[in-house]
Amino acid sequence: MKEIKLSENLKRIREERGVSQEELAIIIGVEKKDIGCWEDGKKEPRMGNVQKLAEALGVTITDLIF
Repeated sequence: MKEIKLSENLKRIREERGVSQEELAIIIGVEKKDIGCWEDGKKEPRMGNVQKLAEALGVTITDLIF
């Protein structure tokens, strides 16, 4: 079974795309602090937000999670 690395992947992919936490938060309709908490691994986003993150960053859910 693959290890879940959402927090690491989210930050890496977001930075590769040149998108700030604030910009991503606006795009998917959450608070900037939520993006920070997800990237720090303090909280896990709900599945609906994982889908929105993947769409906003132009990747698959699998790419984002694993």
